[in-house]
Amino acid sequence: MSLDPQSGHNGGTPTPQIFHQSLAQAVFARRQDYVRTQKIKIKIASWNVAASPGTDKDIGDWLVYGKGISESLAGLKADNNNTTQSGNLEDVDAQEARVTSGQPTAPLNDPGTVVGGTDIGLYVIGLQEVVDVGSATEAFKPYNDPGPSLRWKAAVQTSLPEGYKLIAEQQLHGLLMMIYASPDVALTVSSVSCSAVGTGLLGYMGNKGAVTTRIVLGETTRLVFVNSHLAAGNEKMNLDRRNWDAGQVVSRTKYDPVDEHVGVGEKVNETIGDEDFAWWFGDLNYRLEGIPGDDVRRLLLLHTRNEYDIGQRPEIKIEEELERTGSLKRLEDKALKSQNSSFQTGSTNVNQPASMTTTLDRHSNQLLDPCLDPASLQTTLSSLLPHDQLRIQQLEGKCFHDGWREGMISFLPTYKYDVGSVGLFDTSEKRRAPSWCDRILYRSRRDKERYEQKVKDTYAAKQKDNEMTALGVDRASEDEEILFDYDPETDGVDEAEDYPPDKDGMNTKTMEDINELDDQLTLDAYISHQRIVSSDHKPLVAVFTLNYNATIPALKSVIHQEVAKELDRIENETRAGVTIVVENDDKQNDVPEQVRFGDVRYNVPLKQSFTIANTSQVPATFSFVDNLSPPDHLPISWLSMDFDFAYQLGSKTVDGCKQISLEPGDAINVQLTALVSKIEDVRALNRKKVMLDEILVLRLINGRDHFIPVHGDWLQSAFGRSVEELVCIPEGGVRRLSMEVKEPAPTTEVKWSAPREIFRLTGAIEDLTARAAAEWDMTKATEPPWNSNHTWPFQAPLQPVDNTITGTEHLQNVREAIDTDQPLLSMLPKAMSTLERLETISNTLFLFLGTLDRGIIDSELWAQLEPIFLKQEKRQSTPGQMGDERTPILDRLSHFPSRNISFLFLTGMLVKIIGEISAVALTEKAALPEERRKALVKLFAPLIVQSAKQGEKEKERRSREVRLNQFVLIFTRIDGS
Repeated sequence: MSLDPQSGHNGGTPTPQIFHQSLAQAVFARRQDYVRTQKIKIKIASWNVAASPGTDKDIGDWLVYGKGISESLAGLKADNNNTTQSGNLEDVDAQEARVTSGQPTAPLNDPGTVVGGTDIGLYVIGLQEVVDVGSATEAFKPYNDPGPSLRWKAAVQTSLPEGYKLIAEQQLHGLLMMIYASPDVALTVSSVSCSAVGTGLLGYMGNKGAVTTRIVLGETTRLVFVNSHLAAGNEKMNLDRRNWDAGQVVSRTKYDPVDEHVGVGEKVNETIGDEDFAWWFGDLNYRLEGIPGDDVRRLLLLHTRNEYDIGQRPEIKIEEELERTGSLKRLEDKALKSQNSSFQTGSTNVNQPASMTTTLDRHSNQLLDPCLDPASLQTTLSSLLPHDQLRIQQLEGKCFHDGWREGMISFLPTYKYDVGSVGLFDTSEKRRAPSWCDRILYRSRRDKERYEQKVKDTYAAKQKDNEMTALGVDRASEDEEILFDYDPETDGVDEAEDYPPDKDGMNTKTMEDINELDDQLTLDAYISHQRIVSSDHKPLVAVFTLNYNATIPALKSVIHQEVAKELDRIENETRAGVTIVVENDDKQNDVPEQVRFGDVRYNVPLKQSFTIANTSQVPATFSFVDNLSPPDHLPISWLSMDFDFAYQLGSKTVDGCKQISLEPGDAINVQLTALVSKIEDVRALNRKKVMLDEILVLRLINGRDHFIPVHGDWLQSAFGRSVEELVCIPEGGVRRLSMEVKEPAPTTEVKWSAPREIFRLTGAIEDLTARAAAEWDMTKATEPPWNSNHTWPFQAPLQPVDNTITGTEHLQNVREAIDTDQPLLSMLPKAMSTLERLETISNTLFLFLGTLDRGIIDSELWAQLEPIFLKQEKRQSTPGQMGDERTPILDRLSHFPSRNISFLFLTGMLVKIIGEISAVALTEKAALPEERRKALVKLFAPLIVQSAKQGEKEKERRSREVRLNQFVLIFTRIDGS
């Protein structure tokens, strides 16, 4: 949620509107309240150093101190405040004679011409060919050599004023870009992201391409800097490749998303074109076309030779070049040289470019505009610039046409010179024609938008023209003009001076005009340093003044607090919210929303409830999702949940979760039931491997999650334990076990010869069976239960004595008596009959044996007894030899005393039951003792002996069950049967 980003534009207090946005977006929507206009000067410097030694020693002289500018050739004369005229400035001849490889080349005693002022906020340095990119070894290197980068950074950092900080650097083989910020500007720079795109060999190698950097200034303004080195060559294919290189740089450059705390938008994977201001500079390698290179060289040498003294070696060499290219006659050249010399010594406006310096017309005694002076440098440059490939490509819409612009070129071509020479162009065998290969272009967002709008308008106009042509309207319009618009009285009376200069479609606006239209970014200077001679390229510099909106941290902090409060208010009014009230009986509960079940016993359900009330002003829809339970806690299977019936009817299931909606003011009761019935869970709880703790997660749509802790205290139980564990339980029952004991170890002291639970249950069953049989024998009032159930007093599957809750509670009470070592019958109501008591105790024994861990005879012991039993079975002993048949088995069982005694307790109980019933079951409906014995053995054999095997087939299972029954039968024979 946030305020409307468009609100408040018409003045006044913005009207808050609700949006589902982040706090950062909401703060950004009010940026007009915490941003203020700031001004910064940005100096862009580009230089192809041609891997020449010593170039790093020159960079400080021209970049920071402005040395090496030839006012007559570089195109700009600095302000009086930024330069000091010196009569001791080293002349060109002495400079060239002094220069040696690897040493600084700036002219001595040069006070420097610091164009654009000294208060530079950002220095952006783009270098090309810091390594020899013509080498195949360098081109195919899988890494960048850090040596040149370290050398250049050291040279720049040493030259810059104290406090400037390197905020970005990027290298791609020979390309290197470094950005330094003044101390106060560095604090406002964020979201720095660099990228490198290789377009050289194979279209991807780094010998050509670009390094780019995106920064955010003042948390509001994106700046992009592109330092590129495009394909070289004079042929048409080379030109096309340059355009292709530039297109690849644009399409393949990707920047990291802007930092989240910076509110300039959330565009992911930004590219060139998404910024507010951009600069593209470097060795673009665009040449002059449509004019012979020798002609270009001759025209420019006529001006550069004026820098040398007549008769000196460099001047003689230039003269030889002029003679070779068919120059003007010597007298004409001397006259032109004399005339240009007079121009240099005449009156000059220090605020204009040197090439724009006016001269005196000897016929009219008026100052001549250098653009109209056929002998001026600016006239020569103006005649060459129409042949510039870059400008031609822009006009034809093939490259750099989408809003890119450039300052007025009033300096000599920056390429190609003899190394060590101020004005002597390439005299090598190739004699490359001079060109403005090195350029600095720039563009604002408005420039790009104007271009895009122009494209749309042009397309729309073309579409309209096509529609009119299709309808024949264009012809009608022409006829109408002929008939009604022609006025012979005014025909031909327009004066030349009244003719609009752009009537013929030519755009005559200067860069100054454009800057007035878009005064956020202005170009202050665009010059070359002609007298830096350590490379075959001349360094190029442009200084810009940028007006931008910057965040004021103190104001933003205030707005941040206001927006946070407003969002909080809106959220409270519009966000769903519920209140949970837990109805705990435990007054000691320290956690108000915790559901506490208290003591939890095996197979005893407990219920607790809590209320969910909609306390918000909007409907609340919620569901319970997956619980947050630690790995050592039981799964949610021990908990179940029920809602009010009326709300269940209106609920719906989404992603497997039941969703329930509450209107404002409504409430719903939720009932939780805790029931530990799985014997695996009982064993884990007995051994303290897990605990009864859960966290229910109530997920509220358009609201916060609520977490409801659920806790229960497990009471130890004798159920689910092994024989070895049971014989170690102390007197007083299993609840007396120490809370620290997790599981009885093999060395734990044995308290009993057999589990007391089996002894107590079997003894009670024997007594109650005898009493029940005797009571029935005396009255014979009703049909005896053993007539209808051969396994009486046991029932399978296990059922309570009756279908009432009371019957279930009787079973729970007997289990509690076992766990607390209380008399079994004392836990049952005195009003219960002997038959009901017997059946309750019998069902408890049946359940106890079913939960016994590994049974009375486990699989390992059975593996020892089964061969003995099968051997005895083969002997086909007669009934009179029954004692001999049992003896080998009992001998083996005697090695396991507790299991042996438990086994005898159970088989003895079965014999006792069969005997008591047989004594009174004399009716025809009563089963024969042998039938009853087999039925009871079939019921108890799987509980006594656990011999099931994994992956057992049906035939094998039936055969195993027969053997188990036969095994138990031999211990339940009565009177030698």
